[in-house]
Amino acid sequence: MCQKMWILGDVYFAQGDYNRALQSYMEVLRVREISLGSKYVLVASAHYNIGLLHYKNGPYAKARSALMEALRIRREVLGDAHPHLASTLHLLGVLLTTMGELDDAMCCLLGALRIRRRVFDKKEKENVPTMTTTTNTTTTMPDVIVNDASSTDSKENTESNPLVLNTKLAIGIVHRKRGDLEEAFSSFQSVLRCRIRQFGHDHHSVAETLRAIAAACRDASEHEKAIEALKESLRIYRESSLGGESLEAAEIMSLLALSYLKLGQHDESDKLCNEALTLIETKVGKEHILYAQGLKILGDLRQEQGDYSKALDAYEKVIQVSVIWHDSKHLGVGDTCNAVGNACFKKGDFKETEESFMEALHIERLWLDDDNVSIYTTLNNLGHMHYKNKDLDQALKSYTESLYLQMKRLSGRQYDQLMGPDLLSTTREVIAEIQIIQRKDDEMKDFSSAVGNLAATLRNIALVHQDKADLDMALEVYNLTLAARKAQPIRDNPAIAGTAETIGMLQFKKGNHDAAMSAFHEALEVKKEYQGNNTIDVARTLNNLANMHFSKGSLEEAMAMYLEALEIKRLCLGNDSEDVANTLNNIAHVMFTTGREEESLKAYGEVLRIRQSRQGNDCLAVGVTLGNMADVYIKQGNLAMARTCLEQSLQIRKTRQSSNHIENARVAESLALVHGKLGEWSKAEEALQEALQSRKLHPGSSESNILDAMNRITFVKGQIEASGRSEEVSSDVNVPKGQIFEI
Repeated sequence: MCQKMWILGDVYFAQGDYNRALQSYMEVLRVREISLGSKYVLVASAHYNIGLLHYKNGPYAKARSALMEALRIRREVLGDAHPHLASTLHLLGVLLTTMGELDDAMCCLLGALRIRRRVFDKKEKENVPTMTTTTNTTTTMPDVIVNDASSTDSKENTESNPLVLNTKLAIGIVHRKRGDLEEAFSSFQSVLRCRIRQFGHDHHSVAETLRAIAAACRDASEHEKAIEALKESLRIYRESSLGGESLEAAEIMSLLALSYLKLGQHDESDKLCNEALTLIETKVGKEHILYAQGLKILGDLRQEQGDYSKALDAYEKVIQVSVIWHDSKHLGVGDTCNAVGNACFKKGDFKETEESFMEALHIERLWLDDDNVSIYTTLNNLGHMHYKNKDLDQALKSYTESLYLQMKRLSGRQYDQLMGPDLLSTTREVIAEIQIIQRKDDEMKDFSSAVGNLAATLRNIALVHQDKADLDMALEVYNLTLAARKAQPIRDNPAIAGTAETIGMLQFKKGNHDAAMSAFHEALEVKKEYQGNNTIDVARTLNNLANMHFSKGSLEEAMAMYLEALEIKRLCLGNDSEDVANTLNNIAHVMFTTGREEESLKAYGEVLRIRQSRQGNDCLAVGVTLGNMADVYIKQGNLAMARTCLEQSLQIRKTRQSSNHIENARVAESLALVHGKLGEWSKAEEALQEALQSRKLHPGSSESNILDAMNRITFVKGQIEASGRSEEVSSDVNVPKGQIFEI
């Protein structure tokens, strides 16, 4: 009866009917344990098959329990060098890899590899043919032996044995999941060469190896290579006896969808993902772990597309299935919790964001070392959420904890050695240590990226201090950010330039103009180094430097830099861009300040033309430019033109800004001044009354500001009474009322 049930289980297994197969094997196990006892090889075989079924169909905890029992019996009965023990160790290692228990997985797989090498090396030595040498004859050798028969030949054959190759591939997957991509690629390439040599390019084992190589390429951000390998793997499955409707083909389609997602090719990713999910659902249903893995990719795609509700629906199902197959504290569940947190953050649901990130952090700390990149990344995400939610103290706490963990990872110090009273001093020490650490060439990229992550976290801390209005502390931390950026072995020039400019802006706000200029000059030099001299980014930095010179009163230096910036902007953007208008505006202001009124008006006129053509006649920027031109006309004594500019400027501002905007009051007061000089006292009073209302409504107006405005009105009323008339118009005004002023 046991034999029939066993055969029936094998048939169900081959058909993919895992539930019935499991029932058959469980019945075999029950009968054998009654008749033979628990310590018997056939009992171990039943445990092994039950473990294999749970590995295929979940849950993994039951798979591990069954395989551990099979391992115990086989080791006790068969010894430590039997092929069946190697098979059990291999499958247990693969299972533990899937469960994320990588150290235990590697121990199992190395044990399996050691046994298989010993077994097959022994067989190869027994099977090496004896060379018979006779005169004028040639020895015939097996095809697999390329050169002469030597002791290395049997070793080469052993390493090419299919079971040895299976274990080497599994070991490579552990290396990949540990982040040791060089070892992983070495294992995969070795296995691929042997399998192609043995079976040809179209064997399913070649497709399996290509899939492993694609995963390593994806981890290395080489998504085009990953797609190339996955397409070839899918082709093999579709053309093989397994067919394109297998679970393996569905899994490859899911992985292809992920690679296309990483490249931003959303349509292709969507198509493949849905095709894979449909196939998996048809084969094994929606409660299978492969369905959850495909659904996670679809959720990530929906999040990238901005459909956060659909993304969250997908993630919820992923977690439900993952908990069944693994448990609620599995690392994969933590990864999905992070995805939920990111989607909720983008939706603005900060309560759910915090709960998801905290759960992810809790799970990660159960599995990973405290300085693992996943942990400090989650801490940074928590910091971003608190920062966005204006909870600056909590943001600072999360960012600081992340910073300490990264410094531990980079410096090798213990956590308690870093937790001194002075964060800045400790960070300076670690950055100084980083600068002298010698790294191998193959480690340089990862090390530089880790230092860059440290710098990014420092920048986040500086932003918090800046928002807390603690500019001194913000500057200190920004300077540490810059030092960390400079310590990266692979220079990140855009980050260096951006940090230097930020430092420059803060120094300028504090009134430290020399320090600000020094920082902007550094940014300019870096930009020219990696961009060249004629880029829009270089022009903008030149413009900022010119602003610094203007603030210091160095007008010639300011003009020279504005003109250089203008030339670059025209070269890069053409004559009619908003950037060109901005720099022309600055040039016009320098000319006005140096008494070159006609040239200033010409430059402002060009600014006005550009802004009217790009944004329309009634945009706020046009109103500002008209106000600037009025200042020039007032200085020239051309009050009629000044009045026209101010009237149009005020009308635009009243349309584009709220009635309580302080600039509305200031323009109205300037207009009143011009009316007064023209003797138009009633119009002056009207403008001042309008200014007074704006100041009263403006939340920042003080009592003295309002009192000054009222005093001006009193003065104008006195002028009206003294003149004995309600309105007086100057005889030299020839500008028609309501004329649209254009240059």
